[in-house]
Amino acid sequence: MNATQYIAMARRWWWLLLIGTLMAVGAYGVAVQIRDGRQATPPPQAYSASAIFFVDAPTLTTDIDRLTQSYGTIISGRGVAERMVNNLGLQIAPEAVQSRIAVETPPGTQLIRVTTEGATAADAQRLIDGVAQAFLALRQDGNLPGTVTMVEVNRAQQLAAAPAPDTLRNAVLVAVLGLIGAAAIVVAFEYMTDAVRDGAEAERVSGVPSLGSIPVWNIGGRVQRALAVTDGSTSPVAERFRMLRTTIGLATRGVPAQAVLIASGARSTGTSTTAANMAAALAQSGHRVAILDANMRAPSLHRIFSVPSGAGLSDALTNADVTLDSVIRPTRVDGVMLVPAGTAMTNAADLLDSPRFDAIMRALRERFDTIVVDSPPALQVTDATVLAAKCDATIVVARGDHTRRSELASAVEVLRPAAACMLGVVLNGDTTVPGGGFFGFRVAPPSTQRTGVRA
Repeated sequence: MNATQYIAMARRWWWLLLIGTLMAVGAYGVAVQIRDGRQATPPPQAYSASAIFFVDAPTLTTDIDRLTQSYGTIISGRGVAERMVNNLGLQIAPEAVQSRIAVETPPGTQLIRVTTEGATAADAQRLIDGVAQAFLALRQDGNLPGTVTMVEVNRAQQLAAAPAPDTLRNAVLVAVLGLIGAAAIVVAFEYMTDAVRDGAEAERVSGVPSLGSIPVWNIGGRVQRALAVTDGSTSPVAERFRMLRTTIGLATRGVPAQAVLIASGARSTGTSTTAANMAAALAQSGHRVAILDANMRAPSLHRIFSVPSGAGLSDALTNADVTLDSVIRPTRVDGVMLVPAGTAMTNAADLLDSPRFDAIMRALRERFDTIVVDSPPALQVTDATVLAAKCDATIVVARGDHTRRSELASAVEVLRPAAACMLGVVLNGDTTVPGGGFFGFRVAPPSTQRTGVRA
């Protein structure tokens, strides 16, 4: 993956990254509250006192380091602790006394540093005095070699309290770890998901060229805003459709492609929006364009172009009295005429595979430079396959992060045998393309239309 793909991934999953970070910080906050609750009563203050003993060897041949280490072991041993309990009248076990005595023998010296701890300064001082008295008495009783002299005694002092944890720093670290954890989940999901992510993947999966990628944008609940290519529009989305127009022109150079079918494998890929914007882009280049809404099951082009619903293609196919001239409508885009779908039909495939439809297509070819045909999903009904055989070129539309790879591959596989020319695939709602917004579009029926629905 390159940097652009990672940025697009972050844009798609920003909410999960935010939730992961907040959950980590929240868990840390709960842990801090529990810790502080358990430490509501501060621990008692501790004091320490220390003494330093100097060890002198009896002879020049004595290993002074070994002798010093031995005396250190004796001081911290049970024998000294038992003498301290007896001498000081302590009401604790010798083991508890041993736990309050720390012995250190710095390497390369003849010194023994002894430290004792107590709940009060008096306790700590009493223990260090008791250590010196018990050890010296034990050495004298055992007639141990060498000479040991107590050269320094440090009076009891209060031990420094443990530093309070840096809550802010820890919270930042926890937030970073939460973000990293959420990012790892996102990356793993991206690798496991079956959805098409970008144009390169769409081309690899479909086996046909990628003609272009359209960024997502927000139509704000108004279907009319799905028409991005209007006079004077210089938005990134409009420019992408103009680039698509150029790419199609180059791909069809030397190939008759007067009638172009816009198809998809499933619903909600933005097929109708792609067809409408492509027709507008062609008209801006001087073409006389007719856009035919052959999706007689769920038509939407009349709403995109702000054309009143009424008689349309299905009526012209079922009623000999309804002529093409009576159903073809001007649109708000100069140079684009619309043939709406008309009355919804359940036998649309039969109507499209009829001499009457062939006659309508011949009439449109005589009057227009280009005919853009919108169709229902190819994997759900056979209408698109019938239309592919009657058009000069076919374009398959997929939706980024929505259309499954298998779905795109199957749509191309279904349409390719019938299509005179399979031009390629257009990826709609590609989040890796700069210039789009965080929301996309989908042309829905009026009763279910929602704001900011991705296509």
